[in-house]
Amino acid sequence: MILLVTTSFDPGMGIPNVLELLKDVAGITPGGRDEEIDQILEYGYGYGLHKGKYIGVKELSYWSMALPLRRILESKISKVGNGFYGHYDKMGLFVFSRENLRESEAVKAMDYTISLQKYLDIRYNRLYLADVDDLFVCNLDDGLKESSRLARYPVTQEQRKAFYLEAVQRQQTE
Repeated sequence: MILLVTTSFDPGMGIPNVLELLKDVAGITPGGRDEEIDQILEYGYGYGLHKGKYIGVKELSYWSMALPLRRILESKISKVGNGFYGHYDKMGLFVFSRENLRESEAVKAMDYTISLQKYLDIRYNRLYLADVDDLFVCNLDDGLKESSRLARYPVTQEQRKAFYLEAVQRQQTE
């Protein structure tokens, strides 16, 4: 569910005051500055900050259009199987998830991917599932034990912050 809130303000009140008004409307209480909230409001992106709790205005349309994970996998596997991406010795699929994934959900996504491409000549060898807190790397090659297919790499708050700032800086220079 997306809640849109409108309010009026004096255009002469300046950007810092408008940002404070937006925080108030969003229910972010005063009581010290929150650098990450300021960055979300300033840059328009929130992925990677505040554990994915907020969506920046510039990324809202992207996340609004994001398909459920199962449909994303079906679409991408269909395309790779039809040769849409070409034919390579090794192919990987990287999927961002707005929601935090439990390890059991990553295993289900991996198993589903394996079942969908079981009889395809062209298929993915790796599946990378990234959420705000973790990167799951799934080895889809044949003949492996279930226990050796999945590796989970936690993403620390410091790493998220570094990735976020690097991406915002790159965007500003383009």
